[in-house]
Amino acid sequence: MNTNKRIAVAAAVVFLVVLTFLSGRFQPDAKDTAEQPSTSPAEGTVEQDDESKANDDPRITRLADGRTVLNASADQAKKLYQDADPQRDLEIVADILTHYIQVFREKPFGSENAEILAQLLGENPKRIAFLSPDSPALSSQNELLDRWGSPFIFHPLTTEAMDIRSVGPDQILWTDDDLSLPFETLEKELQLQPGEDRI
Repeated sequence: MNTNKRIAVAAAVVFLVVLTFLSGRFQPDAKDTAEQPSTSPAEGTVEQDDESKANDDPRITRLADGRTVLNASADQAKKLYQDADPQRDLEIVADILTHYIQVFREKPFGSENAEILAQLLGENPKRIAFLSPDSPALSSQNELLDRWGSPFIFHPLTTEAMDIRSVGPDQILWTDDDLSLPFETLEKELQLQPGEDRI
């Protein structure tokens, strides 16, 4: 075989090797494709569709940070300040606490407004929020405010019941314009049994 033929054969072999290499590099086999995460928009869309399916439950709203808002409770909070009777606000807050008790079988721990609200906003074992984080009834310190802009006062009465008090228009505690729910109302709303232990 003369030199020109040897060069042509060598060039053909090199060409085939390079072609095979490039072909394998730009068309990975199925195993390689499965191991690499996809960033294609089509697959991203499918993931969003799967996520939206998970959010189809009308009872809840999933937040980006992993918390789940219980819509029935958050809807109650939207009714704050809507009724002409400010006593209705206390009943709404009692309803929100009742939702918490139905889920956890106990009231939120503590007596400070911010402490109670942290649990109602999802700092609890199930990361369930009973108020929407953007509720207009929340202060910048995440306290639940009455219609005059003062934090509601929470006072534990039993293992399941809590006195909820508004300091009223004068914004001073223990004056004549303070508002609170009668304890009998709390017992009825929470369906407490007669003689249940008090704390």
